[in-house]
Amino acid sequence: MRAVPEICRRRPHCLILIEGGDGVSYSPRLPQGQTYRERMLMEAPVDPHRVIFLGNAPFERHLRLLQISAVHIYLTVPFVLSWSLLEAMATQTVVIASDTPPVRDVIEDGRNGLLVDFFSPRRIADRVDEVLDHPDRMTAIAHAAREYVQRHYSVRDSLNRYQEIIAMLTRQRN
Repeated sequence: MRAVPEICRRRPHCLILIEGGDGVSYSPRLPQGQTYRERMLMEAPVDPHRVIFLGNAPFERHLRLLQISAVHIYLTVPFVLSWSLLEAMATQTVVIASDTPPVRDVIEDGRNGLLVDFFSPRRIADRVDEVLDHPDRMTAIAHAAREYVQRHYSVRDSLNRYQEIIAMLTRQRN
């Protein structure tokens, strides 16, 4: 959110869609029932005509949003990898993601996505400029992202790996 005002300043015709609800899943709750969105909007005010909060989207709408997006910004602190990152990569949406341990397991900077310092709004805006200014380079990155997800996260391959683990455990038990 801290990068949004700078992105809007640099890109006067951009439209930013933010998906997700106000509920708290992993962070501590804020005092007096304040939401993180409210806190961020006080810290970094934005034009509500250019920055639209969509709330939680049904899966089909989520996929459609990814498909029409020029870039997907995925910022997370070192925790677990979210399925939404893999969905963005699978739809060939160029991903700018935080350079944190779970993300580095999936994204190789400049090959199948772009990594950025979680705490640098200016650098996040720089990366957005890079994506929007160089669509020719980003096509290869988007294709590599989809190929990576297909190669490492397909249901068929995942089921095969589970079967291998079950077979190994069964052999060890016998």
